[in-house]
Amino acid sequence: MFSKKKVTGIALAIAVGFSTVIAASPAMAVDEAKVLTIWADETRGPNLTRALGAVADQKLGEWVSGYKVEVKTFSSFDAL
Repeated sequence: MFSKKKVTGIALAIAVGFSTVIAASPAMAVDEAKVLTIWADETRGPNLTRALGAVADQKLGEWVSGYKVEVKTFSSFDAL
């Protein structure tokens, strides 16, 4: 069906493409913590911070798998 040259060329092109994708993708360190930011108003923000704790005190994945949770509080008047 296909000549041996074509099959070899296609296999080589796939291998080069695959290795390029792998080499170009950034390596993520295991210790690098991803932070999920929650914006809450001035009444809910302090309560969430007390419930979840500070980002530095959390273990990775304690609340959300693979993430630490950070709560940022804003004034509801700022949203208006």
